[in-house]
This record gives sequence, structure tokens and C-alpha cells, in this order.
Amino acid sequence: MPPSATALRSFLDGKFPGGEYVACYESGFTGFSTYYPLSASGIECHIVNAADVPTAQYKSVMKTDRSDSLKLARMLASEAYRDVHTRPREELDDRAVMRLRYRTQKRIAGMKNSWMETCKL
Repeated sequence: MPPSATALRSFLDGKFPGGEYVACYESGFTGFSTYYPLSASGIECHIVNAADVPTAQYKSVMKTDRSDSLKLARMLASEAYRDVHTRPREELDDRAVMRLRYRTQKRIAGMKNSWMETCKL
């Protein structure tokens, strides 16, 4: 199956027509890149903090996708989770522009400072 929310949605609709679908995953390096397409395709999506997933010490050493999925499914079924706050996509884009502007200002200031240092010599 291709890694896309629309492909997943069409697969689920083909196998389980009329079903209500809920997805849950741990927050991680990908941020909300999975959340937005799943939500747009009509799948309810929950993101939980990885530190909030209860794990025995042995399981933390021997992590597998299967065991992690089972833990998340149990948390979802028992409603023993707290969602990570997700911001609207437009707000994330605005923040990315502001971060880029801040980094650019810092680089410009650094270049000016280094130029000034070379002029003093």
C-alpha cells in the first residue's frame, strides 16, 4: 500500500464500508505530518506524547512496532490518553516563516560582526 492517507482511506472503505476509523500514534520527529492528511481524509486522529505511554522496563529495551501498536490500541480503547495539542496548519506555516526570518537576521548580524572584525585588523 502506498504511504498516503487517501490510499489508506480507500482501502478501509473497501474492506470495512461504513466504518468509523480512528488513528493514534506517538509524537516524534515527523511532527504532525501524518495528522493533517489523516484528518483531511476523514479519519479521526490522536497524537499522544511518547512519554505518556506506559511501558515495562523489558518492553522499553525490546521495542517493536507490534508491541507499540498494541499499547496504543489499549490506550485508545480505554480512553487513557491525553492528546498532544495540534495547531492549525496555517499557524505552523506562519511560525516556520517567523523562524526563518529570525535565523536570517542572526546570520546577517553574524556576517556584519565578522566583517567589522576584519576591518579592525
